Amino acid sequence: MSPSRRFGQSFHKWLPSELRSSSIGELDSAKKPVSLYASDSALAKYAAKNLGYRRRKGLDLIILGKSRAVFGEAKFISTSGGTQDKSFREATEFVRKYSSSRARAIAVIDGVVWAPSIIERKNSLYAREIAGLKNDHVVLSSLLLREFVKREL
Repeated sequence: MSPSRRFGQSFHKWLPSELRSSSIGELDSAKKPVSLYASDSALAKYAAKNLGYRRRKGLDLIILGKSRAVFGEAKFISTSGGTQDKSFREATEFVRKYSSSRARAIAVIDGVVWAPSIIERKNSLYAREIAGLKNDHVVLSSLLLREFVKREL
């Protein structure tokens, strides 16, 4: 299995080590901010019911703050081209389209996307897409997720 295919599972295991985590059933007693620990489909159902999520595809993360929430996708882009570019475009499209009045859509993307040789090439797909995002669109590395949560939630 390619690294990009394993990233979702690794991300789910890693997230509770970085942020306080709770199952959906124990959420009422959880101190916020808190990440929800559940399957992709359970996260999507929770987001549809509580956060105005309107897409059938599962989610990789939901983080609830005291008054705001984020939901998102996590991607690992191991190389440029082909299905990797498609995954990257899907993640940036997700950020552009699926925020609601109750939650902001984010994309946690790691891998070659952030390599200086890629970012410095202004004509690369990744550099163009990231530069074209509005200020309220969030695409970030997992290395910055904890800081983002601290500042935004």
